[in-house]
Amino acid sequence: MDVLLKVVAWPLGTSIVSVAICYIYITYRCFKWTASEKELLAFHQIFNQFHPTINLTLNHSYSHINYLDTIIDIKNGTIQTSLYQKQLAVLHILCKSYGYHPQVIDEQIHRATQIPRDTLLDYKEKTENNRVPIVITYNPQLNIIRKIARDLQPMLHTDTRLKQIFLELPPLFYRQPPNLRKMIVRSALPKTTKAGTFPCNRCETCKYILCKDQFAIPNTQKVYTILGYYSCASSNVVYMITCTRCSAGGIYIGETGQKLRTRLNHHRHKINSKSCDTPVGRHFCSQNHSL
Repeated sequence: MDVLLKVVAWPLGTSIVSVAICYIYITYRCFKWTASEKELLAFHQIFNQFHPTINLTLNHSYSHINYLDTIIDIKNGTIQTSLYQKQLAVLHILCKSYGYHPQVIDEQIHRATQIPRDTLLDYKEKTENNRVPIVITYNPQLNIIRKIARDLQPMLHTDTRLKQIFLELPPLFYRQPPNLRKMIVRSALPKTTKAGTFPCNRCETCKYILCKDQFAIPNTQKVYTILGYYSCASSNVVYMITCTRCSAGGIYIGETGQKLRTRLNHHRHKINSKSCDTPVGRHFCSQNHSL
């Protein structure tokens, strides 16, 4: 006699002094029982008597049983499985939460159930889409843009070049606008890095970078502390070039929105080409000054 068996076990903990500690282990086991049903029930009884903290429930059947998210059946001497689906009040949830009309939901459910399962599992080739999208930041007042794009589509087709680009009506996509959450919450925790200036070890500027977390302005008593991590790849920085050949300690302080290596490449080009149209280039045109 073949019996399908599902076992659920709850080993419960014990209490210590005045603090009650309960350890609950819920495990599901499904196996094929080849002995008689009487022996199965006897096994279940003996198992629960093994320890007072063990409580095992038993569900068994000669033909089918629900195990986790599957239905296990014995048909023609073979074990077959299928997906187990719970009956949910989908219609009630959709109507109440999203405001759909019950008739619309019924029509769509009926439409979905008419599609054969084999058809849904067939691989479908994706059609190539060359439509140029319109991407804008969402605003409730911009809903009219779709109508404007549709009305002006014939105007685009009057131009030969634009007609090839906009063969069809461009799809409209919205990006999420800035909100308070994005402003105050980071998607990742900030990395704890050492403060100071460091070479990136990938460019010609690295050999001119001084690895320091403080710097002093020559001929002054001012010392500044660098609070962040900066390298040749940093942008939007204020930088200082110090001439080591001048006894007076000539310096040049500049700022750039570019990467530091890009800006210093420009300075090196002016120096190497003996160009005197910039302060740095003019200074290095002096005697005994070169890189």
